[in-house]
Amino acid sequence: MAQRRYYDNLLIIAGLFLVFFVITIIGIPLLVRTLQIDSQTRDGLLIASALQALVMFIAPSLVAARAISRRPGEFLTLNHPPRFLAILGVVFAYLIALPALNQLIYWNDNIVFPDALATWGETLREMEDTANNASAIMLDTAGWVNLVENLLVIGLLTAIGEELFFRGTLQNAAGAGGHNHTAIWVVALIFSAMHMQIFGFVPRLLLGAWFGYLLFWTRSIYVPIIAHFLNNGVVVVFAWLKANGTELNLDNLGVVEYGFPMPAFVSALATIVFLIYFRRFFFQRPEKGASYYSAEYA
Repeated sequence: MAQRRYYDNLLIIAGLFLVFFVITIIGIPLLVRTLQIDSQTRDGLLIASALQALVMFIAPSLVAARAISRRPGEFLTLNHPPRFLAILGVVFAYLIALPALNQLIYWNDNIVFPDALATWGETLREMEDTANNASAIMLDTAGWVNLVENLLVIGLLTAIGEELFFRGTLQNAAGAGGHNHTAIWVVALIFSAMHMQIFGFVPRLLLGAWFGYLLFWTRSIYVPIIAHFLNNGVVVVFAWLKANGTELNLDNLGVVEYGFPMPAFVSALATIVFLIYFRRFFFQRPEKGASYYSAEYA
């Protein structure tokens, strides 16, 4: 009975996401056109991004939590506020791991397809360039109001929407049967794949796993939301600084194009040491043998 309920809940989540996904891809373009906003301008792209977070991720999460649990807030781990040490740990881990993450991003972005798959690789690169161009349009702005708008939409709202769905809903449901680590990595794989960007797949996979483990360790959805916001927010702020003429390029920090990537190696090693020796101090662990999801299903 419990096993059947487990799979039924996953089907409910998948079905709800599909419904809201269809609503998103049909409804948002119609709404943007109705408002007479050019969908390729910054305003159009920002509105579409905000609506995508609300409709495609937040809405199905709230409906699914209500449908499969008598305590939706606890199911989504919304009832566990983040500890200050956890927030501090997220910041420390980000700073320590940044050179290694940048090196992975560089390697993944420069993968070369074999000749037999060259045409497919070119198609994927064109798709990625289109997505990057849309992001560049939203980020290429120098005003203070625009900075706040980008932080709220690209930084905060996107972080809330994606974490509420992928970690708060999907990972919590998938891990409820005790398959904690499997749930974390499978959801991270889905999270990365759904961005449809093969040239950023590996770094995004690892970020998804990082967000997943933060939820597993702390039982608070706010912690991965903060980590996600930090990652997105730094990109927004440095793009804004660049638009204002500041010559700061965080993307290249620690990146070695040729030879042994010593900064990335040291960064990765330091990150591992940090998680081994300081994880319990910064990130509160659940009781031994317990799932990170503690609420009863309906």
